[in-house]
Amino acid sequence: MKDEVPIEITERACDWLDLLSCDEVSEELRRQFVDWIHRSPAHVAEFLKASALHTELSARMTGDQPWLDDLIEEGSEDVVQMPFSLDNRANHRASERHPGFKKSLVAIAVSLVVVLSITVWMRAYSDSTRITTLVGEMRILVLDDGSNLELNTDSAVRVNFDASMRRIELIRGELLVNVVEDASRPFVVTADKVAVTAIGTQFNVYRKDEATEITVIEGRVMVDWSAGADSNRQLELNAGSKAVVTENAANLVPGQADVESVIAWSERRLSFEDTTVAEVAAELNRYNRSRVLIDDPLLARRRITGVFDVNDPDAFISLLQRLEKIDVQLSGSGHRHVKTTTTNK
Repeated sequence: MKDEVPIEITERACDWLDLLSCDEVSEELRRQFVDWIHRSPAHVAEFLKASALHTELSARMTGDQPWLDDLIEEGSEDVVQMPFSLDNRANHRASERHPGFKKSLVAIAVSLVVVLSITVWMRAYSDSTRITTLVGEMRILVLDDGSNLELNTDSAVRVNFDASMRRIELIRGELLVNVVEDASRPFVVTADKVAVTAIGTQFNVYRKDEATEITVIEGRVMVDWSAGADSNRQLELNAGSKAVVTENAANLVPGQADVESVIAWSERRLSFEDTTVAEVAAELNRYNRSRVLIDDPLLARRRITGVFDVNDPDAFISLLQRLEKIDVQLSGSGHRHVKTTTTNK
């Protein structure tokens, strides 16, 4: 595990600090902030660092905020007392093993917000707004209806809201959607020839070159796709279901989908079960400009299981080194070429 906190976490902490600026807060956005804090001790540390560096915080101290008091009470049950240092990240990682550590950090962070009386401003995205992420970047977007989108690395969406329809076009990449139900305005995510209509649900859409994958975490969706010039077809997906839509067909993946693995990226992790080395490398390469290139066909087809940080391809290479004798060569462009070594007898 690397000691450095990914720059995206620091930027997201600054984004949250920027959001916490007005007098009125939606319940949904309050929960989103606390959920983000819950995900990692690094989130708490970077938020606190950003807060400490913010020169205008002292001017934002006002009256009581009952909703924050409630959150503190929720996050502080059975919390252990533990010293906390902003600059000692090694302590953060070691302390993750303590069962009360995350709750302690949540209480610290939320208490800081109480003292500063910081509240949240909702960023509304509508009127054909286009939003993108860079390689390695992730973003959380709060829409003007209270729904939210999480964009994965190197992704792009276009938001079109009007009085009768809420439409999100996934231009490229991957999107995790949490929909607030509104019977008067359907919520539709489109990707190429695929349209996913949601009803108060949470689902993930991954647009690949050769197919679009839809996984439902909660609720249900209706998937429409074009199978020809004049042919439209539908498939209903319930919670725990996954479908893969190609140029000419939509196939329901047998059995319950591994939802935790599908959305692990939202916590900056990638989880693989019996997956080829080539597929693992391709997924990791989505998040890093310095790529891991598997030059050996036999190694590329080998199947592995593991969980990796999206910004730590070294852990992937270390696993390969434990499984095979491999040679890693760094190219002039910064990519790592991997192949098995052969011994001539």
